[in-house]
Amino acid sequence: MQKRAQDTDSTISSQEPKRQKGDDTSNELLSLLECPVCMLCPMLPPIRQCPNGHALCDSCSATPACSACPQCRQHPTSIRNLVLEQLAKSLDVKCTNAAVGCEAIVKYSDIRKHMAECEFQPFRCPWCPNFGSACQSMLRMDVDAIRQHFIDAHKFSGRWVEISDRADHGWLERTLNFRVEQCGYCLFVVAGLRGIWQVVAKDGILFHVVQCFETQKQSSTHRFELIFEGGGMSVKWASQGRSVSENIETMIATGECFIIHQDLARKFAGESQRHQMKIRFFP
Repeated sequence: MQKRAQDTDSTISSQEPKRQKGDDTSNELLSLLECPVCMLCPMLPPIRQCPNGHALCDSCSATPACSACPQCRQHPTSIRNLVLEQLAKSLDVKCTNAAVGCEAIVKYSDIRKHMAECEFQPFRCPWCPNFGSACQSMLRMDVDAIRQHFIDAHKFSGRWVEISDRADHGWLERTLNFRVEQCGYCLFVVAGLRGIWQVVAKDGILFHVVQCFETQKQSSTHRFELIFEGGGMSVKWASQGRSVSENIETMIATGECFIIHQDLARKFAGESQRHQMKIRFFP
């Protein structure tokens, strides 16, 4: 009976996947690539260290708070840690934007090149009440974090405008009102996709900019139309989806949005001084 139990234990043990020594070494090395201050992992080269060898990332090393090592209080913390960089060269590492959707796994030696091209890089907040006064906060492609930033920094009510009215050929639409003399914005949701629609004023011109809370590659798969209606007239503008990571002031300066003079908008609006805009999406 005892022998059978031993045989069974032996069978179970042989079926368990064996941990590779190389895997353990890689995991240990990866743990050394985490900055103890900002928790960035992996730290991008150049990696810094104090005289006692405690590593930290280049960005943290340059801050006044880390002029002395946060672990041993020695300084300076700007010494290049070439040994750790060389050891890490052959490692396969995840992008530092993995938490917000990037699935890339690259060699550590190529991580800077990937980061320069990564679509999930932090981007400037799209909030722009007037041309030249855009918010300077940096955001990540995280819908909940973007929404919370709008609540905290821009007094957003937290309400999403749902675009759900059915139109011909699978389009979804919604008609909204905007004041001719004021800038405005709304955060919308359409078929699970979230985004922002802003009206920005500059030199007597209104710029309607629609951006999706997705990367440029993902946003380009959608189509949308803006239809300006009033006084028996209508004007339509169509485009592929644009990402919230694209700089809104650049889009305005290059005319990559719906553009209408305020004088014409007043004619559309009539006495109400509110013009109607219909947004249509083909997700």
